[in-house]
Amino acid sequence: MKALLPIFLIALSVSACSKDAVAKRVLFDGQAFKSKVAHERGSNDFTILVKDAAKSLEGARQAGIWEANKFCIKNFGQSDKEWINGPFVEDGALVIVDGTLQLTGRCSL
Repeated sequence: MKALLPIFLIALSVSACSKDAVAKRVLFDGQAFKSKVAHERGSNDFTILVKDAAKSLEGARQAGIWEANKFCIKNFGQSDKEWINGPFVEDGALVIVDGTLQLTGRCSL
């Protein structure tokens, strides 16, 4: 019985870690999205890629805005930006390639 205690404690701690990661995930329109920003070093231009946009176009838009805000604040100290191919268009005008929403913009300097 004592031999099983360390295994139980390890399993419990791993379980708690994964629950914490899920609990900290930001949801958009009730969905979690994987997104990333692509940019040239030192440039204020960016491209946001939001995977699985079909889960919720509204949620994908929100996730893209969130990612853009984080990028601009981290690199330029403010969230002001100019969208080139932005989220504030009708659904049919969004650029979606292989299920990934693509947004482009430029952080204001």
